[in-house]
Amino acid sequence: MKKQFLLGLALTSLTTGSLAIASQATLAQNLKSLEVGENIQTVIQQQPALVSVSPNWQSKLRSVSNKIIGQLESKLSSLAMGNQGLARVEALRAEGSNLYVKVLIHHKHEPKRKFGIPQGIPYSAQTWIETRYNPLNNKSLEDSTKLCVKGPKVVGSPNMCITAREVRQIISASL
Repeated sequence: MKKQFLLGLALTSLTTGSLAIASQATLAQNLKSLEVGENIQTVIQQQPALVSVSPNWQSKLRSVSNKIIGQLESKLSSLAMGNQGLARVEALRAEGSNLYVKVLIHHKHEPKRKFGIPQGIPYSAQTWIETRYNPLNNKSLEDSTKLCVKGPKVVGSPNMCITAREVRQIISASL
């Protein structure tokens, strides 16, 4: 009974991410002193971060949509190129049990002018990022699919990417 309790306490404190009373080395030493046997191996793995989403997230979406839109636009604006580049959420809506998100990435550059002559190449291009997922399914938050946008060809820009996980975690943290 004592052996099971200590083992359960050690595993609970490691998997919940709460502050443990003892260090990992101390816990491993305590587990050895339980005289359970030499063939038992204790594997300590970091658990993935889970985001708890309210079961009634569809009704909550209306009240937090402005907050989510602001956070998404702030995060995704780094993908927009040019001195007037921007990110704008065009769709954030519930579709049955899924949440649909569509974001416009607008690359735009208006070069400074010197004596009426542009000091660079003006450009304007638009690309979109889209994702659809079930917020109640934590496996969808582990999706490492890259959502990429092509930069303007005129400046020879490479693709710029963000993972679906990053976008989904921003949204799910508010639901």
